[in-house]
Amino acid sequence: MKPVLSQTIALLRTGNVQKAEALLEARLSSGRNEPELINALGVVRALNGRYDEARELFEASLLTSRNKAKVLCNLGNLCLVKNDPQGALRYYAQAMEASFMAPEPRYNAARAYQELGQFEKALQSILDYDDCRTFQRRLGMITFLTVLLGLAYAAALILR
Repeated sequence: MKPVLSQTIALLRTGNVQKAEALLEARLSSGRNEPELINALGVVRALNGRYDEARELFEASLLTSRNKAKVLCNLGNLCLVKNDPQGALRYYAQAMEASFMAPEPRYNAARAYQELGQFEKALQSILDYDDCRTFQRRLGMITFLTVLLGLAYAAALILR
């Protein structure tokens, strides 16, 4: 599945939206439930302005997705595109509940607050986003160091 997502992203970066859509449709035509690909197809449909189809795909992906925060953010982004920042904020709040350390809904909430003219809340959301990213980097470093220490300890035991 990951190669299909990588290929899709590469096609989108070069502006080949139609080829990206065809690639996803071909993979999904097998009838397998691949929520990440369904979500990606929703993104492609949204890029083509087919918002109702995108919403249906996001909602289908949400049922079985392991990354509910990302799908909820996409539903919120649809609300922003349709000039409904309040609806977007509801989805971003759900995304934060689904994954309390996901930075994306915080960043997106800042955009929604900005559209509503609530600049203090927008600034707070950006600060929360930055805190979340900083925490993730620190957690990654701690995890790396823990693994490294474990390997050093194992090596010391072996060399005894």
